[in-house]
Amino acid sequence: MDFSSEVSTAVRITDGAFVRYTDIDWVHRRARVEIGVHNGLSEVDDLLRAAVAHGFTGLNLRRLYGWVTTPATDALAAAGFRREAVVPAATWFDGAPAAREIWGTIRHD
Repeated sequence: MDFSSEVSTAVRITDGAFVRYTDIDWVHRRARVEIGVHNGLSEVDDLLRAAVAHGFTGLNLRRLYGWVTTPATDALAAAGFRREAVVPAATWFDGAPAAREIWGTIRHD
């Protein structure tokens, strides 16, 4: 029996950014976070911190993770994320194969 949700929760933060929680697993309290930012239109640091805070307190999730194509490693680390894996040539980006990274964070109760 699969208790995960195919429903995603999306929030438009500004005209230049959005946050979406997908692959929500309510039993194991985890979700994938997708964040879209138009260059220069939104503060990535603030957006990541708000996404983590809402995921942990608003949605009562225990683990958040995401696939990152062009990592803003300082912003991710500042929001509590850690790099968990690197997948070489996982996608096509700007006309060439590009690695993707999996970053995650866990709420420590």
